[in-house]
Amino acid sequence: MSPDANGADLALFGTVVSCAPLRHDGAAARSIQDLATIDIEYVEDGASDATITENTDPRVKTIVDRAEGALPSLAECLTDRRDTSATVVVTRSGTTRRVPVPLGYLCLDILTAITEGAEVYPPDCHDDGLGACVGEEYFFRPDVYATDPSGSAAIRKVKAVQTKWREAIQAGKVKFRYPSWWTHANQ
Repeated sequence: MSPDANGADLALFGTVVSCAPLRHDGAAARSIQDLATIDIEYVEDGASDATITENTDPRVKTIVDRAEGALPSLAECLTDRRDTSATVVVTRSGTTRRVPVPLGYLCLDILTAITEGAEVYPPDCHDDGLGACVGEEYFFRPDVYATDPSGSAAIRKVKAVQTKWREAIQAGKVKFRYPSWWTHANQ
């Protein structure tokens, strides 16, 4: 397998996916590592679900302040499986437990909070919950690895989501937008 003229080839379980290299912001990439210690609990309860951007934590703000420059680094982070201090409450078969959230999901949470574009976000969506109003091809659940004991389906899903984000960023189909709920907190 050899890289194409625009970038690198990526073997995704036998399928070759070409993606042009994204220009990374070194400061954003370094700041992403700091997200691992943020305490947040995600709960799918049909109410306004938590987001790592709901308050102006300096670790998140450092990334968000990189604006467009943060998007490629956040997209690259999506496949990072390292557990963080963040958890998601999962209820299966009447049993509730807290599962660590991978760093990649925290990056996805920030990406979905700081971007806009019809490619990713269906118009006139008024849904609520984890992944609400985000196209299925651009989202994975915070418990994606916990729900797949072998990990192979989860890895395929997360890599496919990462590829879609890379393509959307490269093609300019998503644009940075500063979180509107931060505007008042920073004045």
